[in-house]
Order: sequence, then C-alpha cells, then structure tokens
Amino acid sequence: MALQGLVKGDTVQKVAHTLGYDSTTAFITMFKKGLGQTPGRYIAGLTTVSPQSAKPDPRQ
Repeated sequence: MALQGLVKGDTVQKVAHTLGYDSTTAFITMFKKGLGQTPGRYIAGLTTVSPQSAKPDPRQ
C-alpha cells in the first residue's frame, strides 16, 4: 500500500498518515528497515533512466 501511494505521486507525509503512522519519521524508519532505503531514494530509483535503457534498440 505504501509503494502504491508513493508510485502514484502521494507525498511521504500523506502515505504515512494514510497508513496510521503518528509521524513521517516513524514511517520513513520502518520503510528503510523493510526496503533498505528511504522512500525518496526508492522513488528516485524508479524514475531514473539507466544509460542502457536510454540507448535506442538497433533492431528498429
């Protein structure tokens, strides 16, 4: 549920509140324990285009 909210563009604060966390810090701490990185870094990793994927397909 947290990932769905973050991927669709909800703020970390909104996701934390929706999931019932008392603070954004508590949510970030648990997210990092579960996924090994902060929500911001996780989302940044999803939106970063790797150099390999940016190359055109030579078959086209």
